[in-house]
Amino acid sequence: MKKDTVNLKRIINYLNTNKYYYVTVLIGLIHVGFFIFFLKFKVWPMVIFNVISPILYFSSLRLIRQGKLLAMFLFDYIEISVHAIMASICVGWGFDFEQYIFTLVPYGYFICYELFKGKKRYIIASVLGLVDAVASLIVRYYTYSHEPLYKTPERLAFLFNQFNLIVAYVALFFFLIMFMFELYVMEAKMEAENAVLNHDASVDPLTTLLNRRSMKTHLEEAYNKKEPFSVAMIDLDDFKSINDSYGHDAGDLVLKEMTRIVKSCVPEGNPICRWGGEEILILFNGMDKDEATGICEEIREKMERNEINFFNKKLKITMTIGVAPHRMAYSIDETIAEADEKMYYGKEKGKNLVISNLNGL
Repeated sequence: MKKDTVNLKRIINYLNTNKYYYVTVLIGLIHVGFFIFFLKFKVWPMVIFNVISPILYFSSLRLIRQGKLLAMFLFDYIEISVHAIMASICVGWGFDFEQYIFTLVPYGYFICYELFKGKKRYIIASVLGLVDAVASLIVRYYTYSHEPLYKTPERLAFLFNQFNLIVAYVALFFFLIMFMFELYVMEAKMEAENAVLNHDASVDPLTTLLNRRSMKTHLEEAYNKKEPFSVAMIDLDDFKSINDSYGHDAGDLVLKEMTRIVKSCVPEGNPICRWGGEEILILFNGMDKDEATGICEEIREKMERNEINFFNKKLKITMTIGVAPHRMAYSIDETIAEADEKMYYGKEKGKNLVISNLNGL
């Protein structure tokens, strides 16, 4: 599934990057076909027009490479409109050349969506669409009420009518598909941005641990499962003296080191949160008090042995941890309060301890 998603993204990116090349080349080739038709029936104004147009279209690829999309669009808009009007006057309304004016409506909306922002994109696209509609009606009325300048076999009118309709519908579907691709890209971008925002909103920026709000969600999930779990409250010993003696940069470094050690010991699937200040709360899913205490003892020992290099100094700091199993009769807050109480009891008993039993608890 992941590979299919990656391939789809590659296809979309490729089409999105090269769409204007394909449009320009396709229009140029259609004009080559028109040149052959008009030459056969000696419709000389259109022969000359369809000699110049392909040359200009293939030359306009340079505008795309230079990123001058507005200039490219204006050229396309004027050329297609003039060609449709001239062809309709020369060979008559039955060939449906004015259909190409309609294809400019979705093209105009698409290009304005890409080039402009806010209300400007909708106003410009709507004005162009209105101009296209009026021009098409005028051409249809004129060609219906006037004889064409050049006579061509009537059977060709039907064939060209169908061909022009097909090309117009293909152009319409092409731009609708491009709009869908744009929506897909926009949705993917929004999802990625929302994921970043959700991540930023759920983690502590200094330690990258969960913040208190997001931790409460995990605690409520564990509580609602009605399965065993334990919590541990960790607090650094004499952390204030680090900040007072060496500054807040040293304090931040100590917090990051504590985070690294805690993460290295706690198995995946057990949320870790910066509860406040130098306090860390760990949720041990599916673990009883003894299992959680064993992990916390490992954390405490690693922190005790660890030396933190701060410029030319080596800082050593310990932590005290309180561990509490969740009891069905307790609320989440009561379980956390028990872990907090045990942690403070450890502080009173000399610090650098893991306390899991207090008054028989």
